[in-house]
Amino acid sequence: MRKKQKFTIFIICILLIGITGFGYAITHKTEVKNQLRRFQYFIELSERKNEVPEYKVILKNYNKYPTDLLQLALDNVEAVEFVKDYINEKDKSIDINLIDDFNYDNVPLLIQWDKRWGYSSYGDNIIGINGCGPTCMSMVYTALTGDVSMNPKAMSEFCMESGFYNENGTIWTFMTEGARILGIYSREAELNEEGMIKELDNNHLIILSMKPGDFTQSGHFIVITGYDNNTFSIHDPNSILRSNKAWDYNTLKNQTKKMWIFSADTM
Repeated sequence: MRKKQKFTIFIICILLIGITGFGYAITHKTEVKNQLRRFQYFIELSERKNEVPEYKVILKNYNKYPTDLLQLALDNVEAVEFVKDYINEKDKSIDINLIDDFNYDNVPLLIQWDKRWGYSSYGDNIIGINGCGPTCMSMVYTALTGDVSMNPKAMSEFCMESGFYNENGTIWTFMTEGARILGIYSREAELNEEGMIKELDNNHLIILSMKPGDFTQSGHFIVITGYDNNTFSIHDPNSILRSNKAWDYNTLKNQTKKMWIFSADTM
């Protein structure tokens, strides 16, 4: 962040505290922090509006966008159209059908900020922001069973209703107990390149829980779909671009917290 921008944000912080009062800032930390984020995002969107035309539209209706969506627009330019259209699209009822996304030869690539389900609520936010876990499970479940009914919205509802979500997001037991309830088989496994290749050769699928790095600033889930030419293919529910890249084992290993193997049959 440039010095001028940092200085501007600092001045805004001082003014905000001065206006609201020091006592208010202390007793309303979350609200103050959110307002500071919004000020920062406003500045960043303004500085980059000529690079990304959609930012101009977002700025015109700035107060109508949730803070996390503003961050998504800045962090992931792939999702900027999804963010821009939030105001007009968020309350539309859409009949979701994964038939066109699915064929028996490939794992469907489903994106959490797809407008068909991305605006739907998940926990204290929306699927487009924090629905990577259910979206990954939707991809795996659909590929293994051929059942197209458990789209990311349906999977998110199942996750919430079954108690696999808490204040930190999708909990890891969703990958094992949740899979069992859904009727597919899964197990936690140690991260190992040879083991991963073997599982994929057996037509099994893999979900990884990721640490901050190439895929996330906090926590994230991705699907491993195949192995070829010494690299893994992935489906990242937050990025089509990353999903189209090949990833070597060491890059994945250094950013992985946990791994689960999935199968339509017992393993």
